[in-house]
Amino acid sequence: MTSIKTALLVVLAVLATSCADENEPRPSVPTATMRDSAGVSIVENAPLAEMGLLSWSLADTPTTQVGELEGSEAYQLFRVADAHLRTDGSIVIADGGSQQIRVFDRNGEHVASWGQRGEGPGEFTLLTQIDAWPGDSLIAWDGRLRRLSVLDHDGALGRTLTLQARENMSSFGPVHVLSSGSVIATGTALDLEEPQDGMIRPPITAAYLDDRGETVVSFGLHPGSEAYLRSNGEMIAITRAPIQRSSHTAVWGARLVIAPTDAYSLPVFDDDGALTSVVRVRGELRPVTQQDIDREINALVERTPEAQQARRRAAFEGVPFPTEFPAFGSLETDADGNLWVQDFRPPSQEGPDMWTIFGPDGQALGRFETPENLTIYEIGADYVLGRTTDQLDVERVVLLGFERKAP
Repeated sequence: MTSIKTALLVVLAVLATSCADENEPRPSVPTATMRDSAGVSIVENAPLAEMGLLSWSLADTPTTQVGELEGSEAYQLFRVADAHLRTDGSIVIADGGSQQIRVFDRNGEHVASWGQRGEGPGEFTLLTQIDAWPGDSLIAWDGRLRRLSVLDHDGALGRTLTLQARENMSSFGPVHVLSSGSVIATGTALDLEEPQDGMIRPPITAAYLDDRGETVVSFGLHPGSEAYLRSNGEMIAITRAPIQRSSHTAVWGARLVIAPTDAYSLPVFDDDGALTSVVRVRGELRPVTQQDIDREINALVERTPEAQQARRRAAFEGVPFPTEFPAFGSLETDADGNLWVQDFRPPSQEGPDMWTIFGPDGQALGRFETPENLTIYEIGADYVLGRTTDQLDVERVVLLGFERKAP
């Protein structure tokens, strides 16, 4: 396995003199500073407030749309977990409600449904991910069975790979599939044999697996998601606050990002498990006030059936909230090798999502806004594939045209 080593690149920012024309156009993103620290490339980017918006555009009207309130069962989507655009233009959808993989052509017409609820071959109990697999095949990940199923273009089951609990990984989270057919499995190292009341933060870990599921590289332990634990000796109750520190992972080219949200600092590891670079954004985190806490708890309680609201509110009594908001939200990557980092948005806050886009070298390209209520599954060279939900909770998978305009 060939390691990917990031070459040291030092960029000197040229500052304008006092005699410069104040009306002269400025770059949308200040130049990043890159330096070496004991063999690790450190990329320091300007604060978010100093970054300009990218002149990219996302279509308002979908090229293809799947999902209906009424009609054929195949078009009624529920708890969509993932979607993938195949090279022939067809869209494959992981429908969590039916535990099926549903296939639609480029016009949004239903072609086939694969699988069903169950534990047998080609069946699913918790279908959470689908992705491309080498050779025009597809993989489906069952998070409860810890099982990868490899399906050919027509949905025939080729093989399965069940991931066994391994050292420092008691439960599995997302898996990342590489173009080589190897898999990076992420998971949580959670030990509740002797639970103690209070805030816990079980570490997460990741392992680079070969096509037989054997560990090739371990990426160590990293801070996971916060939770508040209560135990009465017979039952354990876990409460997660609506504002909490966590970690996000993403495959960025042939590298892996494992990023705790405690600071705007994104550690990047190569395929040997070595830390090769850290991408940072300067700036202070926003403090969490009591008003913020009250607002988030009230929003959660209001969305709970009235008979359960008092119990829901009581669950947050004594639960400590972080003193600062997380530095960022989820991570995505696109077909051009860029890393998209979502701004953290509290659950009660509505509106569009804002992303910071980093090029393959870790330098910020700028900021980009995506529509409210769009969950992104895939970002291609000229499209974005995602899910929307309307006021009637009707889920739709949409394919939107995407144009990357030069500044």
